[in-house]
Amino acid sequence: MVILSLLIAILIDRSLRQRQRWQSRMLAVSWGRFLHKQARSHAPLQRAISDPAGSVLLWVAPAVILGILLWLQDSALLLLLVNILVLVVTLGCSPQRLLVRDYLHKAHRNNDAGCQQLKAELDAANPDAEATTLGGHLVWLNFRYYFAVCCWFIVFGAPGALLYALVRDSRHAQAQAQTKNASADKAIEAETATIEQNSHFIRILHWLEWVPVRVAGFAYLLVGHFNRALPVWLKGFGKDAELNAGYLQTIAERAEDQAEHEDLTDEPCAMLKLAKRTMTFLLAATAVATLLGWLS
Repeated sequence: MVILSLLIAILIDRSLRQRQRWQSRMLAVSWGRFLHKQARSHAPLQRAISDPAGSVLLWVAPAVILGILLWLQDSALLLLLVNILVLVVTLGCSPQRLLVRDYLHKAHRNNDAGCQQLKAELDAANPDAEATTLGGHLVWLNFRYYFAVCCWFIVFGAPGALLYALVRDSRHAQAQAQTKNASADKAIEAETATIEQNSHFIRILHWLEWVPVRVAGFAYLLVGHFNRALPVWLKGFGKDAELNAGYLQTIAERAEDQAEHEDLTDEPCAMLKLAKRTMTFLLAATAVATLLGWLS
């Protein structure tokens, strides 16, 4: 069931490359707007949103509710359909994918100025990556929007994937929700609350990604240059969760074939191929675990 759901969802994601509505970011924005709209007329809800622990519980409530509903039902077909739907919603990052596509098109035409502009836009759209190259961005995007989602789904099912995606998309969704619902005289107060909530959710996200980053790093060892990347993986294994992005990108750089890059497309294409091999490895490992009876 797990591997079948993953394969079908990934195929759907590849066939719907430019989808915008059916992604967790839009659902997270809608959920955030609903919470803040209700909080204006319900004081207890407003207090819960203002409290760090309460805001987290409210934010991930859809994942908790989904988990309870799936636990109460016993239909294998319904479970499969829900798994596929949740994965399709939580996988993928259409805005960043379009920027990468445009970058590669301009790079093929040797448009250096256009590539620099798109790189700056990608830096703004993917700030947590802290990447200096397009290849670094691709490594982190592949991890955050594919590998980590699959890891949480494999271990905790559809509720786990949804929970991770809600926390992952919280920064964008919280900012839009509070900006839309705040009146003009409370704009500064709303912005301050957004910053405080974002920092709290970012810390939680870093810890949610700590184990998947180590798993992804090990996958890079196996599909790339093992001997060259192993020291980096071991040295950074116990690093703080806030350093996840740099840690994973360093492993990927060491695992990649270090041939001299002649043009702007060589490095990102090499990193993209490496990232795709890690996903293939994860799917293959999941299939083997299913055959051995470790997964259903």
